[in-house]
Amino acid sequence: MADILSHPPLDDPAAARQTPPVDPIFDGPSFTFRALRPNLRRAERLLRDGTPATARVVGIRIVRQTDDSPDHHEWALEVTRATGETFRAGCRQRLSHDRLERVRLGDEIRVLVDDDGHTLIDDGSELVHAKLTHKVLKDPPADGIQDENFDLAKQRRKSVPAQVVVRGAKRTTVLGMTTQNIDLEVEVSPEGGAPYLTTCKRELVPFYAQHLVASETVLPGLALQGKVRVDWPAAAMATPGNGLAPALQRPAGDLAPQPVSATATSEDWSPAGLAADGDIGERGGITFDQWVAVSAGLVRDRVKPASADDYAVQHGVAPGTWRDAEAAWMAAMIGDPRIGARYAAALERARKHR
Repeated sequence: MADILSHPPLDDPAAARQTPPVDPIFDGPSFTFRALRPNLRRAERLLRDGTPATARVVGIRIVRQTDDSPDHHEWALEVTRATGETFRAGCRQRLSHDRLERVRLGDEIRVLVDDDGHTLIDDGSELVHAKLTHKVLKDPPADGIQDENFDLAKQRRKSVPAQVVVRGAKRTTVLGMTTQNIDLEVEVSPEGGAPYLTTCKRELVPFYAQHLVASETVLPGLALQGKVRVDWPAAAMATPGNGLAPALQRPAGDLAPQPVSATATSEDWSPAGLAADGDIGERGGITFDQWVAVSAGLVRDRVKPASADDYAVQHGVAPGTWRDAEAAWMAAMIGDPRIGARYAAALERARKHR
């Protein structure tokens, strides 16, 4: 688990939480009426009166917007107050670029919370700007990573599973200027086919997977007619990379992939390879299939967090045990990339099943 996200110390920490003077009627560059901005007012109250706490990132959801609007970043957080009380919270918030590229599933981060459990991620020196993108979510995202930019359902019907090995990575340049996109040199081994080399040009690697472009990293993907799509959400759930900086920001010679658990018996990401382990036992008193069925159903059926335990009982989970069992399986997934890969594939199938 990563340490709590750090940020440069401030000469006056209290000053970072002070909101700048604003017009009493209008607010921000779009001159939106303040009276119509309840999200803004709530964020300002959190900045002013929120109590510092820590939280673990247990869910990330990326909601795709139009080309003219940035995607929404939504977070599911396990919050621990200074008193030791823990609870689950959700918020929508866009972090500063440098901070965002270092956030990983399972990381511990700093937050500000109020008495009602509303939560704002502490973005250090960018706190005064966080309010403009913040929204409290009544229903936090499900555990794991859901990214609408990588919905591969259609591709799965036409493609075959493939193992993708990173052989080289560099930032794309345009007119001599470096961009955020990455050119990936990869070796692709499609199921039932011969391996081949190809380049994923201008790949926009999501922030939660920036550590995975290190040389020799093995990724799950889909292959079709010499082309390949990397399943970044599945890869990051299997190997979250807690504590690792983005691979292309590490010193030369320090690009080794994150070591995986000794329990991982293979790097075969194909359905046949993933099934080779057979029954992988129980965690927290529930089976892998129960974990997948409940996790998928909570999202598909829009179950409120307060009703999650009752919903889990319908799938044979003992009353009052769902959260602990879910946490046990998440810990197992973070420790063993093969469990994460199996989970990602099974979860997608289960979400479509009614």
